[in-house]
Amino acid sequence: MGNCLNHVEALEAGLTATQAIKLDGLRHSFEVALARCYGTKLAPIICRKLTQDLILRPDVLAFLEGAMVEEIPDSIDGWDEIAREMVGKDDLAQRNLRFSNEELRLKILSEIQTSMRPAHRLELARSGELDTYLEARVLDELEK
Repeated sequence: MGNCLNHVEALEAGLTATQAIKLDGLRHSFEVALARCYGTKLAPIICRKLTQDLILRPDVLAFLEGAMVEEIPDSIDGWDEIAREMVGKDDLAQRNLRFSNEELRLKILSEIQTSMRPAHRLELARSGELDTYLEARVLDELEK
């Protein structure tokens, strides 16, 4: 059983040279869309997995077989939609995004707390408004 191929490897092994070139082009467009939509929020290993999994989509398989498939995008918006769809359906990608967002949130929170005057921070803490203030500032920074 040591020579068992996974689905992606099995499909790739059956591609002709022309189909492999087509798949490389699709994967490149997908990788660019991932970068455009998520920047560095997705770990490289997650991006590689999603890019490899592109071949598992029925529309991609049909396109590789030569069918005229309307679902294969010819625009940036179309590729961005596929990237968001695949990330949305992948549990590991979702966990990775949550982790990245939380890590960024904590970094911003730390920067805000560090930049605050101690007297202002103490005043807000005594009035019970510090957490609300900090959360609002973090949200403002995240939306930028």
